[in-house]
Amino acid sequence: MRDFYIRLVTTTAEKPALCRFLKASNRLLTVLSFFAYPVLLLFLFLQKDAHLFEAIVAPLDGFLFVTVYRFIRNRKRPYESLPIHPIIEKQTKGKSFPSRHVYSAMAIACAWLLWSGIPVVGIILILCALLLAAIRVLTGVHYISDVLAGAAFAVLCSLIVYYY
Repeated sequence: MRDFYIRLVTTTAEKPALCRFLKASNRLLTVLSFFAYPVLLLFLFLQKDAHLFEAIVAPLDGFLFVTVYRFIRNRKRPYESLPIHPIIEKQTKGKSFPSRHVYSAMAIACAWLLWSGIPVVGIILILCALLLAAIRVLTGVHYISDVLAGAAFAVLCSLIVYYY
């Protein structure tokens, strides 16, 4: 798996146009995701929707847990432990597992899907979160397990709050 990951990131890095696209997409998807969250909260507030509380609690609780867990676990990032250079300029040391970018994007997407009453927006945001996960791996800033854990934890937190 180590060699596969090195080959994947190295091959990606050898394509300048692809690197520019991935960097721009990473920025765009991150901004889109974080813009979508206050829009959802404002929408629910203006609708006087009782789900506003859940839409705040689910992403926030999980975000706090992920942040603390990353600090305690302090897993090295791929560019720290493998002979690669990250395509996305990053100087963070450790705190790789789970991916907080992917957790946040997926938690926001799940909030839209579960509580907005407009599931198509949630589905589009889930696809965007999955694309962001792929970009974070291809650019050498996270391992596959980092992004899978971030996405899975977001879904789990959202479903726990939704059903309870």
